[in-house]
Amino acid sequence: MLKNKIKNLIPFSSFCCIILFCASVFSVACSNVVATNKLGIYDLSNVISFILKTVITFLLAMLAYCALDRLNKQNSNNKCLPFNKKQIIILTVLFSCIFIVYAIIFYPGICNWDTINQIYDLYTGDKAMPYAFTPGQEKISALMNDHHPVFDTVIFTAFYALGKVLGDAGIGIFIYVVLQSILIALSFSIMICAISRFKINNTYFIQCISIIVLAFNPAIALYAINMVKDSLYSLIYVLYLTIFFLIVLEGPTKKKLFYLIIVSILQALTKKTGVYFVLLCNLALLVIPEIRKNKYYRNQILLSIFIPIFIIFILFKRILFPLLNIYPGGKQEILGICFQQVARVVMDHESSISAYEKEVISNIFDYENVKEIYLYYNTDGVKETYNFYATSEQLKEFMKVWISLGIRHPLSYIRAILGTCGDNFCNETTIYIYKQIPADNIVNLKNSDVMINMRNAALSLYDWLKTRPIISTFFYQANYIYWLPLLSFLHLFKNKDYKKLILLVPSIVSLLVLIVSPRAYTRYSIHLIYTFPLILSLFAYKKEESILS
Repeated sequence: MLKNKIKNLIPFSSFCCIILFCASVFSVACSNVVATNKLGIYDLSNVISFILKTVITFLLAMLAYCALDRLNKQNSNNKCLPFNKKQIIILTVLFSCIFIVYAIIFYPGICNWDTINQIYDLYTGDKAMPYAFTPGQEKISALMNDHHPVFDTVIFTAFYALGKVLGDAGIGIFIYVVLQSILIALSFSIMICAISRFKINNTYFIQCISIIVLAFNPAIALYAINMVKDSLYSLIYVLYLTIFFLIVLEGPTKKKLFYLIIVSILQALTKKTGVYFVLLCNLALLVIPEIRKNKYYRNQILLSIFIPIFIIFILFKRILFPLLNIYPGGKQEILGICFQQVARVVMDHESSISAYEKEVISNIFDYENVKEIYLYYNTDGVKETYNFYATSEQLKEFMKVWISLGIRHPLSYIRAILGTCGDNFCNETTIYIYKQIPADNIVNLKNSDVMINMRNAALSLYDWLKTRPIISTFFYQANYIYWLPLLSFLHLFKNKDYKKLILLVPSIVSLLVLIVSPRAYTRYSIHLIYTFPLILSLFAYKKEESILS
């Protein structure tokens, strides 16, 4: 009797404890590397500090798990926001009004240097520009550079050009920002209302929490009005993950699979890694018996994979790029983390590198100046010295050296990758926001001075909120990116609801992409923050058979 009471009081197993402890060690290691560029295990005092931080993180993680585990307890009523046009429109208007207020305050909107480069690249036609938009690099003359997705570049530049026609480029940017805000509001509304169809406990509570966080967290609004490729991708991701959940939990239909094909195409068009994301996640849907055994459903899933691959690798790269003089993206983006790891070994163990290895590395990036250009938190320092003329054979030799150095110096490789991705898993890192259009940019965009006091007030509000006790929990990005998916995995595993683990595949694939990204920018992970309501709902499922049975 006592044993059963204790078991009900403490809703986690020894397996959960082991996983949470390992996750806490990883989080603390990331925090140390992010803060000091060191793992923090080199002397007794550092080891003691590391252990204390790990224990505290572990206890907080268990506390969070216990609180979230309560969501699957039966609530007293079945009230919820229904999935219908009326409710979706109401929520869309609510979100839109809030986001558009921010758009007016930050008129004409917000963007970063990537967007500036994209607009300048296409708007100036064949003007020669550095191949990775970094001064000092080899210049190429092309209509566009696929360093950034050309689909995004065309959209951003079209609105910039529209503004020019209307007499002020800022007008075009503002129109885009308002439209994007409305579309993000619509995607949020569809996602939140769709939760009512998941057959979970505490539906209304989860929907209300979702509305409060997504509507009143200034960071969410600032990304909604941000003309940046990641915000555009994220609104598509919200729709994608909502459809993914509905297919898994309710079963496939012709309409759902049609929508899946559309959003899968848009995923591939709006993010460089989108096509690989679609490949892995949509393939996972084939484990559902109803899809796998039905020829039509199975073919629709395969189409949702094949069409994006065809568009990106055949239609774009083989046909449109040569035809329209579009330069394909460089290999340095894919290999950036490999460059970073090799550079870390050069920093830590240069004496162990042979003359042959130095020559091979020098053929790919600037070996001689590694110690001056290396940034432990960003691959750009090394990546920007990539040899434009490196041959396929030289790249193959480099990859052999990369493997060899990794075997000899694994700790340096770990330290390198934690430096670039650590902020995603660090408990001290709050959501990073962009505050304005970059000053003195080459396309002459700037924020209006009329609302500067309101802008400063909005930014001060964000700075104040993220330092408040308890409230600050909603402003730490690791809570959305790392801890929530991990805890939901443990919850499903503990309840032996293994068949619903497929719902976490998109989050896991996204996390893997974040680990090898050039830096832990919040914008790379904003789609995971947007979709936290769907992951949160995993804690509230009733124990019953799912479509995966």
